[in-house]
Amino acid sequence: MKKIIVLFISVSLLLCQFLYAQVTIYPQLEKKSDPVKGFVNAKRNDTIPGPIKIASPSGQGTITTSVGTTSTCLGSGITIDYASTNATFLVGNVFTAQLSDATGNFASPVTIGTLVSTAVMGTINVTIPSNTIPGSNYRIRVVSNDPVITGSSSSTITISATNTWTGSVSTAWENAANWSCGLVPNANTDVIINSGTVVVSSLAVCKTLNMGGGVSLTVNTGFTLTIIQ
Repeated sequence: MKKIIVLFISVSLLLCQFLYAQVTIYPQLEKKSDPVKGFVNAKRNDTIPGPIKIASPSGQGTITTSVGTTSTCLGSGITIDYASTNATFLVGNVFTAQLSDATGNFASPVTIGTLVSTAVMGTINVTIPSNTIPGSNYRIRVVSNDPVITGSSSSTITISATNTWTGSVSTAWENAANWSCGLVPNANTDVIINSGTVVVSSLAVCKTLNMGGGVSLTVNTGFTLTIIQ
């Protein structure tokens, strides 16, 4: 009887070992949302990625640029209008207005204004750098960075260094409203005063000065007018 009991226990242990080796416990699955496939099974501890950013592929779509003037002055502020087609701009996208060189080439463009927007059309306020070389073949274009699109260039514009005295509000050199460019002259400005009375009460400067007959130009005590050329 003792031998039979031992045999029975041994067989039982072998059976338990066999069953244990054959059993695999899988983790519980649960339904989770997928932005493309809908609901799919996933392990309970899986990490589900967030929403996928989908935008127009780089280089797709177009941007056209228009400038509301054919001529402007050094240092002047102007507005640039852009309009895009076949493009979806993401949050944080930056539209950048770029100025060409004097020949209209964009090999080394100069940034003159930016706008953070997702709108397919809009207006960018820009400023022409005061050290720009005067010329009549400048162009402006608008580019975006998300997605990356290089817009077409505008028609040519003239950037002039000439600022003519109008004296429309006073005799003060320092009042921008008295000048044709709406700006007080600086070291890059060619000043023309055809007539009138001008009074300087600052440390004024200009590149060149051309005065007509009968002009009265007074520099008050303690101030100077420097003419570079």
